[in-house]
Amino acid sequence: MFNAFRNRLGYRAALNATQRRSPGERPLDPHQARILLLLPDDEEFLRAAWRFALEIDVPRGSLAPVVFGEQVRYSPDAFAGGVDVVTPKDLDWRLLPSKRVVEAFWNPYPHVAIDLTSPFTAASGYLAGASPAHFRVGLYDKAAEPFYDFLIAPTDSFDGALRTLKGYLQSIEPPVIAFT
Repeated sequence: MFNAFRNRLGYRAALNATQRRSPGERPLDPHQARILLLLPDDEEFLRAAWRFALEIDVPRGSLAPVVFGEQVRYSPDAFAGGVDVVTPKDLDWRLLPSKRVVEAFWNPYPHVAIDLTSPFTAASGYLAGASPAHFRVGLYDKAAEPFYDFLIAPTDSFDGALRTLKGYLQSIEPPVIAFT
């Protein structure tokens, strides 16, 4: 009963923060975009997410990959040791990222926030959806709708959803993200 109560409070707090957020400026050059990328925990989905991430054409330091959990199950050699882990100790009693965690990922602010975690949680909604990112993307979940500018539904597969997401992102004019 207490968990349901704190989940509701966490969701409300994340939603309020999302509604009060003030988006930062969008860079003119999509190759200079700073990207906050929340990665899935499931290893199969994580590998697919990395294939997608490695096609993003920004300097290595401009891509901030994050995993919620205890450890990183997989990362490509180029990102070995470069994935941030948000552990349960980094969450407050409402299961939202602590102020210290939020400041670490929002300073400097990301231009684009991509949440590939599933299922949706208030923690990922807060970190990506309430961020000052100019453009926010997430996987479809009814509860996630108020947090993102665009939601992608994994229809046939997670890989298929990521291909659709890439196609959508490439179709935006002016571009928000550059791909190789």
